Amino acid sequence: MLSVGSAYGALEPVFKKIAYSFAIPTIIMLGVLYASVVGRFLFFRIMRNSVHRYSHSLVGWTVWIAVIAGLWVFAFIIAGVIPFFNDLLSNPSI
Repeated sequence: MLSVGSAYGALEPVFKKIAYSFAIPTIIMLGVLYASVVGRFLFFRIMRNSVHRYSHSLVGWTVWIAVIAGLWVFAFIIAGVIPFFNDLLSNPSI
């Protein structure tokens, strides 16, 4: 079966650069958007009855950063486990 990563790899260098210039920003933008929505949900669940929920405190920022970092680590683990995403991530550089 032909995967997206190997399909991009079969392109000529100019077309490969054009394809990746559209794909990579879109993937990053959607990843940031979905991570922030899920992170906000988790943050509000964790800090449900806390004064740190709406104040800019060290505890609030630490929990927010930990939630977002945890989501990104989880996303990269899932991306490495699923074969389709592993092929997409492991494609040689342009």
